[in-house]
Amino acid sequence: MNNTMTNLAPNRFFLGVPQTDKIQVYQVSAARTAIVTQAILTNTTGDEANLTLTVNTIDVLKKFKVASGETKVVDLHIVLNEGDTISLQQETSNAINVALNGYAG
Repeated sequence: MNNTMTNLAPNRFFLGVPQTDKIQVYQVSAARTAIVTQAILTNTTGDEANLTLTVNTIDVLKKFKVASGETKVVDLHIVLNEGDTISLQQETSNAINVALNGYAG
């Protein structure tokens, strides 16, 4: 397995609306690595909403609050190795739109 970070290219890991049940949105391919560097979260509802971002089984952002009508840009540096997964879940159906960006290779 080659875990060098020299061949990473910009990558969008997810663009969409997470469900109220936790769903896997990305998995690192065999012999690959990735780094999540940014989450853009937009609450499209009239109420505060919460989002949880999980890496494997660890909640990295748990019940992260996004105010009504707000867009938050969250700077991250989450290194992912072969087989690692990212899952998302929100408490309110269709409240938060999510873009996860970074590098993969």
